Amino acid sequence: MQKRYILILIILALSGTVFFGYMYYMRFHLPQQNKTYQADAKTAYDTFVSGDYATSIESLPALIAQAPNKSEVGRLKILLGVSYWVRDQSGDRTQAIKTLKEVVNDYSIPATWRAQALNSIARFVNDSSLS
Repeated sequence: MQKRYILILIILALSGTVFFGYMYYMRFHLPQQNKTYQADAKTAYDTFVSGDYATSIESLPALIAQAPNKSEVGRLKILLGVSYWVRDQSGDRTQAIKTLKEVVNDYSIPATWRAQALNSIARFVNDSSLS
């Protein structure tokens, strides 16, 4: 009978340790990661808006790999695709369409971002045919 109580106490202690470890991670570690990501995402967006597309193309793939969810992946890939299109060096326009098609074809990305990527492709093709 006493072995049973000791076993129950050990299980409860381990469960408590796992629970409090998880709570500590969620309370202190995860928010710090999100703050870092948010700061990096703001910097990347500001770089894109400023018109420094070469720097955007260099920084966005690493940020995409760190994205916390598929919505952010879609948004960042659209910025990357537009950066490629506007920079327009050798092979950039092909890479832009390829990047935007990745967003359109990834059904785990929310429909709003997939539609935005499709809209960007249509706009690019329309602008190319007019010039």
